Amino acid sequence: MAQTIPMVTVIRRAGRPTGRLLIATVMAVGTYLFVTVPLIAAIGTLVVVGVWMLPEAVLLIRRIAGAERRQVADWTGREIPEAYKPLTGTLRERLRTAVRAPGTLADLCWLAAHYV
Repeated sequence: MAQTIPMVTVIRRAGRPTGRLLIATVMAVGTYLFVTVPLIAAIGTLVVVGVWMLPEAVLLIRRIAGAERRQVADWTGREIPEAYKPLTGTLRERLRTAVRAPGTLADLCWLAAHYV
C-alpha cells in the first residue's frame, strides 16, 4: 500500500526549488537587459565613440558572471573561482587589460551562450 505524504510536507519540499527557479528567472531577465550595454560598447568601439564604455561593460559582465557563479555554487556546493586581472590605470591600460584578459573572453562566451 502506498504511503501518503501530507500536503504541508510537499509544499515545504517544493519551496526551496521554487525559490531557486524564481532567482534564476530574475537573473535571466537581468542578463537580457544588461546584455545591451556590452553590445552598445562593442558597436560604439567600432566607431571610436564608445571606447570609454568598454572597460565598464567588462566590469558589468564580470558582476553578472560572478552572481551566476555564486548561484551555481549554492546549487552544487562547489565554488567556481574567479580569475580576473584588475581594470586599473589609464583608459588605454584598462582597454588593453579588458581585451586581453582570458577571463573576459570566457565571460563573453558564457554571456553569448546564455543569451541565445
